[in-house]
Amino acid sequence: MMISNKNKVFVFGALFLILISCAVVPSDAKNRLYEVRVNAVVDGDTIKIQFLDKNTPAGCSREERVRLIGVNTPELTTTPPEYYANEARLYTNQFYRKTVFLEFDTGSALRDRYGRLLAYVYSDIGTLSINEQLIAGGYGIYYGIFAFNQDRMNEFNSAEKYAQKNRYGIWR
Repeated sequence: MMISNKNKVFVFGALFLILISCAVVPSDAKNRLYEVRVNAVVDGDTIKIQFLDKNTPAGCSREERVRLIGVNTPELTTTPPEYYANEARLYTNQFYRKTVFLEFDTGSALRDRYGRLLAYVYSDIGTLSINEQLIAGGYGIYYGIFAFNQDRMNEFNSAEKYAQKNRYGIWR
């Protein structure tokens, strides 16, 4: 069966609209903290959460995987795991079954290419994000390949320099 050019345009257009709706931070999520519970820690920079408020952001399910934006921790899934991967996971694991707060970056996509939400995660309001704590403690590196809020990028870059200077974690 052949698909006409007109139908191809329609299909690609529909797919594009679906991708765009998942790719941008919904207007109801801008400048807002969401209270969530950490249900699992996949590795140092990825967690599974459950929104505690019944009103989840547009385009989000009640339960989601979250990739901490701006930080990249060593991989556990390689054989053997990368250097300091277990320590990074253990650091993030302290938030397992705890209530934390998500904040979406209005300057970046809502999701990554794997469908994970991209967010800053805070253990408490008014503290450094867990993202930045991981970098400053040497559990991960500043991951600025994909642009996000410029002020945060600068802060994360400074946190990495701090960890390097003090020879923390992966910088030993």
